[in-house]
Amino acid sequence: MGTKKASLWLPLKALVIRNVKIFMKDKMMVFFSILAPVIVLLLYILFLGKMQTDNIANIIYSTEEFAGLVEKFKGTGEIENAIGLIINNWMIAGVVSVSCITVAFNASTVMVRDRDRGSINDVLAAPIPRWIVYLSYILSTFVITTCVVGGVLVLALTYLAATGGLIMTFGLFMKLLLATVVSILSSSFFMVLIISFIKTESALTSFNSVFSALIGFLTGAYTPVGMLPAPVQYICCFIPGAYSAALFRKIFMDGPISVFGKKLGITGEEVNKLLSDYKVELKFFDLTVSELAMWLVLIGSIVVFGALVLILYSNKKTNFFTARRKRKKAKFSISKPKKAKSK
Repeated sequence: MGTKKASLWLPLKALVIRNVKIFMKDKMMVFFSILAPVIVLLLYILFLGKMQTDNIANIIYSTEEFAGLVEKFKGTGEIENAIGLIINNWMIAGVVSVSCITVAFNASTVMVRDRDRGSINDVLAAPIPRWIVYLSYILSTFVITTCVVGGVLVLALTYLAATGGLIMTFGLFMKLLLATVVSILSSSFFMVLIISFIKTESALTSFNSVFSALIGFLTGAYTPVGMLPAPVQYICCFIPGAYSAALFRKIFMDGPISVFGKKLGITGEEVNKLLSDYKVELKFFDLTVSELAMWLVLIGSIVVFGALVLILYSNKKTNFFTARRKRKKAKFSISKPKKAKSK
């Protein structure tokens, strides 16, 4: 029994290392995988963060209910500082959540490359179960995504600490690490499932341009879900990334929201009114999704996506391991001119 397990572990380990090495050899893919979340982070810091802060500040200055608050902190900048504390954490949570999806997408493109170039034929010729090959793509995607997202998370926490916005207990920090692992696992299974339907690298490039533009909005990472049209909000309810983003925001914003209320001396109801468009809660149609439900949705998505991939690869009609056959090179022969017969 132990020998059998070792015989399966060795090819799985070799395939995972192979997939990671293929991804790392593509320097441009690695560069853009890291650059994409960094650009989003910089956009928030330089432009979008100030816009969101001004939006909430305008609500305070234009509402009679907060007239006493405005008079109390007039000219001190405390209102803007307290709002910035909230927005920074809201923004960081969105960047981390969307990075789990976009990096997983880039990491799983090795599967399309193998199929398009016919390299998968060499792998399938080996005397190993096909589920080992399937699992190797999942694990390599998870490993690559964990490394990149881990770097993004360190950068984000460093920024929050430098700006005085890191308000997190040890318990919340451990919950953040667990949420990151679960979100990456969910994204890895989801991306392998989606990419299993893409046959060529050219189709992958076209799909990536559309996917990257939409996923940040559909998960509520770039803009609050409450600001989106109602039909789009309903679509968001069926995307696991939306629950991942909401879970990250619960973790990041738990401390800052309490500090926000104490700093300005306002009640919890008034805080909720101010942050109505930046709600931490996620609604499934009219039902508020609890934190436990968010965890269950992410774990359930791992099981569902894993089962779907297993069904697809085991079905001969939909087997996404079916590779394009290598094209045979045409053979050209030059016939020698016939010698003229002597009379």
